[in-house]
Amino acid sequence: MLYEVSLLAATHTIWSRLGIFAFTLVFGAVFILAGIQNIKTRTAEESGKRRFVNSALGVSNTYKGTKAVVQGYIRVVCGVGLIIFGIVFSLFGS
Repeated sequence: MLYEVSLLAATHTIWSRLGIFAFTLVFGAVFILAGIQNIKTRTAEESGKRRFVNSALGVSNTYKGTKAVVQGYIRVVCGVGLIIFGIVFSLFGS
């Protein structure tokens, strides 16, 4: 049975569309929640490669005030954009 489901997922584009939609929905929601948290607390922390570069240079990885709020709004807009992309791709994708 697992083989049939995996074969169905590989051969039908509706499963790939729904998979992309689920992926974008989850990551969009994470971006939105992180952005809202940045806006509420007026603090934001750097992550990823920039965090390693900042720690190597001795620069703080925490932003406070207006810069953190702007970063929060950017995360919210990116999260909404990601969810919209998932909806559009699931409806009109290949």
